[in-house]
Amino acid sequence: MRDNNDMPDDVRMTSLLFLQALGVALVLDMLVGAVLYQIMRPDLFCQLGVIILVISGLFFGVVWTIVLAWGWDWFYVYVFPMWMKDMGWAWGVAYALVGWGMWWLVKRFGKPVLVWAALGGLEGIVTHAWAIWVGGVVSKPPIIQGANPWAVLAFACFEKMFYWLVILGISAGICQLFIRIKNK
Repeated sequence: MRDNNDMPDDVRMTSLLFLQALGVALVLDMLVGAVLYQIMRPDLFCQLGVIILVISGLFFGVVWTIVLAWGWDWFYVYVFPMWMKDMGWAWGVAYALVGWGMWWLVKRFGKPVLVWAALGGLEGIVTHAWAIWVGGVVSKPPIIQGANPWAVLAFACFEKMFYWLVILGISAGICQLFIRIKNK
């Protein structure tokens, strides 16, 4: 794969680190989720489709552009082909569609925040299960070798749940702003 590794040999993403991060993500999920649960009405949620499409795309496009640039040499080079190095925007397009699909599905249920959070966690499990067992994420990059794949997967559930809750919160805030401007 590579002859040089820009990360020091003693830096490792361990199972304990993933479990600690899971705890942080869980607390953040509960805090953000509780706030959104109090303010999110089903009628407001139903108005968010296009906003969620745009915010999901922008959010994940920016996140993937940053992590691919920052972590390419010590992580992603081991699991992605070279042509994906500058493709953060493409992840944004894909996640815009995922976000819109989640919105379309969630609006058919009551309690949109709970269903949205659950689908966000499920998306994290599915994508990271693929990354772990098909892409070799816990076996190829030296920085993560030896981490328990189940600890990584558990963290991914709550990590992605947090991201999707943030997207929902930003989208709801933008929608409320549009509503206020329209009603003036």
